[in-house]
Amino acid sequence: MQFELLKNGKAAPIILEECAIDGMDFMTDIFRKDVELVTDVLPDKKPALQEDTEAAVLVATCGYSKYLEKMEEEGVISLEDIRGKREVYGIFPVCYQEKPLLIIAGSDKRGTIYGMFSISEKMGVSPWLFWADAVPAKKAEVVFDESIAVISKEPSVKYRGFFINDEQPCLGNWAKEKYGS
Repeated sequence: MQFELLKNGKAAPIILEECAIDGMDFMTDIFRKDVELVTDVLPDKKPALQEDTEAAVLVATCGYSKYLEKMEEEGVISLEDIRGKREVYGIFPVCYQEKPLLIIAGSDKRGTIYGMFSISEKMGVSPWLFWADAVPAKKAEVVFDESIAVISKEPSVKYRGFFINDEQPCLGNWAKEKYGS
């Protein structure tokens, strides 16, 4: 099965339910802007699957999504390897109600965010976009095949991050260049 995130100048809308976990609206907008950065088309954001929608991306978190619960009950997806874990996501390209649907399901808030950013990376968006001005190549279409399906592993460490050397001239000159004195 293929999933057309962008085809013929039309982007699949991003579905974010009203019952989504706090903060997902903001993070979904970042994901939408990643799609726009690559394709010059900003996907619509909708609160529900609609009859007239040809294909869609569902962004959801276990325990905060009626769609995930319903699809699991119907046997469309299994969240067994995601639910109850820390920072795990699953990406499922499925046919639901006779329409292509790309499901990004997270075990928790971070898992859902990592799932969206995984799709962004597959489109060519670097996590260093802001820090290294790593602008992605433009694409006329973004189509994924079934190899996009994945269930991530739980991280081996609890806290992640990176160190920014804040000594002069490293960060100081960069900050002045970007934000002024």
